[in-house]
Amino acid sequence: MRGGQIAQITRDQSYAQLLIDAGGMTAERAQEGGLRNVILQAMGLRPEVSVALGKLDLRHLDCLLVCSDGLSNKMTPAELATILLGSPRLDVGCARLVEVAKKRGGEDNITAIVAGVSGDLPPLAPRESIAQTFSVIQEFRPPR
Repeated sequence: MRGGQIAQITRDQSYAQLLIDAGGMTAERAQEGGLRNVILQAMGLRPEVSVALGKLDLRHLDCLLVCSDGLSNKMTPAELATILLGSPRLDVGCARLVEVAKKRGGEDNITAIVAGVSGDLPPLAPRESIAQTFSVIQEFRPPR
């Protein structure tokens, strides 16, 4: 989250995401079917994994949410932001996110880590978005 706005900067390594990226399926359709749970790789199955790498230039007061789809599939990005922004502390907000996901079904694992960023970092520039300070170093390439 930056400046009250939330954005996903990673991409799922799932069959559904592969179809979305290729234009063969919409994100809305992927949420309806079972393909979103078909992962394309897992650690320990092969000697090597295809790692996706990116770089985010942090800004003072950025907030990072690292979570599993057990959380993100139960809330909209706007709901995630509202809960975090409305919480008195990050740990309280993180616990509230997990609580809401559990109340909405919680049939998958629910994992969340929230970290606030402060210190000697550049301030947020006017109208600067997260996308403007994120760069892809290496794309995920599905195994053949």
